[in-house]
Amino acid sequence: MKLYLWLFVLIVSACKSSLPPDAAVISGSISGSDGQFIYLEKLTVGDLIRIDSTLVDEEGTFEFSYLPSEAGFFLLKLESGDFITLVLDKGNHLELFVDTSTFPDDYKISGNLDSELLQNYFTQTAKNQGILDSLSSVFRGSTHLGNFYQIKLGLDSAFIELFAEQQKFTRQTINDNPNSLACLLLINQRFASKTLLTAETDFDLMQQVDSSLSLLYLGNMHIIVHHERLAKVLELRQQQLDTEARLAPGQPAPNLNLPDPSGKQISLNSLQGKYVLINFWASYSPPCRAANIQLKEIYEKYNPLGLEVYAASFDHNRKIWTDVIEMENLEWINVSDLQGMASPIRKLYNLSEDLPYYYLIGRDSKIILKTGKLSELEKGIKEQF
Repeated sequence: MKLYLWLFVLIVSACKSSLPPDAAVISGSISGSDGQFIYLEKLTVGDLIRIDSTLVDEEGTFEFSYLPSEAGFFLLKLESGDFITLVLDKGNHLELFVDTSTFPDDYKISGNLDSELLQNYFTQTAKNQGILDSLSSVFRGSTHLGNFYQIKLGLDSAFIELFAEQQKFTRQTINDNPNSLACLLLINQRFASKTLLTAETDFDLMQQVDSSLSLLYLGNMHIIVHHERLAKVLELRQQQLDTEARLAPGQPAPNLNLPDPSGKQISLNSLQGKYVLINFWASYSPPCRAANIQLKEIYEKYNPLGLEVYAASFDHNRKIWTDVIEMENLEWINVSDLQGMASPIRKLYNLSEDLPYYYLIGRDSKIILKTGKLSELEKGIKEQF
C-alpha cells in the first residue's frame, strides 16, 4: 500500500515538474460545486474561445494549467453560466476561493495584481448593481400609483447619482493603475446598459493607459486594438477640426443645389447679394415645427429688408413634407433631396441629428453665424439690419 502511495506521489510530482516554466496555473476551491465542470475560456479581441474544462473534486478543488502566448483576459465559468474575469500571463499561479452562494458577486483571488484589481472592481460593481436592481424594483412596483411621476423623478435622480458614482469609481481605478492590463477591460465597461467611458469624454485617460501599457506589453493584441481605436479617434478629431475651420464664420458657405416641391433645382449661390438664413429642419420633428412658427415672424419682419430663408429639409417622404409646407404656409424657399438624415448635406454642413439648425449667410455668401438657438439667430440677424 505504501508503495502504491509513493508511486502516486511520484507520478503527480512528475506531472507538475513536466509543465513548461512559462506555464500558468489556476487552482482553488469552489464550495458547493463538487462533481460539476468548471471551464477556462480565453477572451480574444473578437471572440471567446474555450480552452479547457475540468471537474471540481469532492473537496471542491480544481486546477488548470495553460501556456498563454501573451498576457490576456480569461473567464472561469461554472456550469450555471456564472463566471469571473481574470488576467493571466506566462508563469502566473493564481488561487481562487469561491462560495457558490455568493458567486460571482463575491470571491477571492490572488496571484497577480491585475486579477486582484478586477476582483475589487467587480465586487464593488455588484454592490452598485444591487442598488440599481432595487431602484428598478421600486419603479416597476409604482407604475400604477397616482404619484408615480413624483416617484419617477426621485428614481431618475437616484440613478443619475449612482451612474456618476460608478463612472467616478471606474475612472479612479484606471487612473490609479495605468500600468495594469485590467484597465483595458475597465475602459469598455457598461453599467445599466450604458457605456461608462467614451473616447470622446475620457480620451486623455485612455491615452495614458495606452502609453503605459504599450511599453510594458509590446505587441500585445489587446493593446494594439486599443491603440488603433485611439488613432481613429484622433483622426476623427482632426477631421472635425478641419470641418469646423471650413465652416467657421467668415468662410464661404458650401453651395447647395436642391429641388423644391415642384422639382425645380434652386442653388444657394443663386441668392448671392441677399442675406440668407439656411434652415436645416425636418417636417416630422416637433421641435422643427414649433421653431417654424417663430421663424415665420422673423421672416415676415426681415424679408422685406433683404433676408431670404432657404429651408433644406431632411425629410424622406415627399407627401408629408409638401403637406406640412402647405398646411403651415411656409412661403420661403423649400428644398429637399428626400434622402433623410442620409443626405450628403448633413456631412457637408457638419450637422447632427439635433434639428433645427441654422446658418446665417451674408450678401457675399460667407458664413456670419451658425446656431441651433433661435434667440442667437434673431440677435445675429438684427445686427445685420
